[in-house]
Amino acid sequence: MPGVVWPQQDLWYSFDIGRAHIISISSEVYFLSNQYLAQQQYSWLIQDLQTANNQKQRSDRPWIIVMLNQPLYCSGTPSCYANSAVLRDELEELMHTQGVDLVLTAQDNLFQRTWPVYKGKVKTESYLDPAGTVYINTGALTCDNVSTSTELCQETWCAKKIPLNGAPSFGILSIHNKTHLLYEERDAASRDLLDSTWLIQHHHGPYGALTGHHPLVISVVVVLTLTIAFIAFLCVWGRKVKRYMKYQRDMAANKRNGNAFNFTSLDETELGPAEGVENDGQDRPNSQLQPIPAISEGVANGVVHSQNKHKTRTKTKNTYIALSEQPCEEC
Repeated sequence: MPGVVWPQQDLWYSFDIGRAHIISISSEVYFLSNQYLAQQQYSWLIQDLQTANNQKQRSDRPWIIVMLNQPLYCSGTPSCYANSAVLRDELEELMHTQGVDLVLTAQDNLFQRTWPVYKGKVKTESYLDPAGTVYINTGALTCDNVSTSTELCQETWCAKKIPLNGAPSFGILSIHNKTHLLYEERDAASRDLLDSTWLIQHHHGPYGALTGHHPLVISVVVVLTLTIAFIAFLCVWGRKVKRYMKYQRDMAANKRNGNAFNFTSLDETELGPAEGVENDGQDRPNSQLQPIPAISEGVANGVVHSQNKHKTRTKTKNTYIALSEQPCEEC
């Protein structure tokens, strides 16, 4: 500020206007050899953001906007690029976890707008309910740091880049209501519109970790989880129904043909062990299998055997059934 001895603590302050809480801080304190002022500013900034995020304050003034000179994201001059990395290390985590909606800077005579971003990773290429802070460098009326770059966006986090090449420009910020904010960048001489962006946020508040606890993310996760659970349910019961239908077809076919029922076509989970047979898990030869009276009469557990005189051994899982040599009189 003109006529004021620098540095002094009035370099950081905040105020409320309409639906917004505006914070102004110094980027230069992070490049001093003595970090006392940087530590003082950071402590004040944490307290101010926490106050701005209490339930009543964030409900009344949901938009949190931070202003400082040098940008946290910049692809202009080498010095701007290097300094932005320093500022990200110092401030980006706090901006993200405290739910800062917009950060405005002015450096390098370069207009640059990011996607909602955190630690260089784009949260979404949309400004509808973004889950990360948006950074706009207006580059309006800088003196020495004139970027001569003519390249457009190359970084993934860059949404719009306009090299101004010394031409002055200015930004207009319009807060329409709790959910809609408009930023416009215009040429200072012609008033021509250079860029226009609507920021729409229905869920103001801290963004949380990189993986996010954003309400939209939570909704998507819940829907996907329920869908997967429902598909798994259908698959399990579909297999059960298929096995049951096969069982019914086999039963009908054996009754029509008058054949002995093949126990190996079913497992114990569907048929269960035969009555009168002890399942000890041992594989025994035919000589050790004892006839079962109920089976010798031709019927065992409702299964009809053929009329031929026979001696067989039928195995289900760990279950053996011996058939006597008596003819089946009831077939």
